[in-house]
Amino acid sequence: MRKIVAFWAITIMLLVSCTPMAEVPDRIKDYVDSSEGLQRIKRLENETVKEVYLVKDVQESPAEILQIVETKGYNEKITLLVVIDCKKEILSEVSILEHFETDNYGAYAAEDWFLARFQAKDVNKDLRVVKILAEQPEEIVAVTGATITSQAIVDGVNAAFKVFRDFKEGERK
Repeated sequence: MRKIVAFWAITIMLLVSCTPMAEVPDRIKDYVDSSEGLQRIKRLENETVKEVYLVKDVQESPAEILQIVETKGYNEKITLLVVIDCKKEILSEVSILEHFETDNYGAYAAEDWFLARFQAKDVNKDLRVVKILAEQPEEIVAVTGATITSQAIVDGVNAAFKVFRDFKEGERK
């Protein structure tokens, strides 16, 4: 009898802690396998990091953190999706979901050649914008003529890094 009660208690706890797929925005669903567990972590959300989702692997261990980040660009807000690999503690992906930057400068920051500069960055070190040449792993070379846009993206990614570090610290307690 005790095993049955424990089974149901764990099942209910898992059902309550996981976010139903119907409540998950489409921009997140594209990154989550239906077999993976997904949990929204509202306590980590803030003014900049609007949504935080934990993706668990089949062993129920943290696999990825997906974050929707809004930052101020040159013209208006820039909305980012930041994906962090929890096991390797690196940035898996950053993509721009929406922006209002100028086509001739700021929009270049949404292109793959710029966003590739963020690949596999260590989430335990904040990134810095440089204008000419990256000499350190945490440096990101700005798009020429779009330094404010480049800085806005770096600021958004750094905000996501901080949320991940807060999550990791909370897991240790």
